[in-house]
Amino acid sequence: MQTPLLLPGSTVRVTNPSDTYYQFEA
Repeated sequence: MQTPLLLPGSTVRVTNPSDTYYQFEA
């Protein structure tokens, strides 16, 4: 499940590491 909202820490935990969209946490 992917959330369109970018939350600090929470949404970053994505099941797909291929999602560079959430890579902002790095």
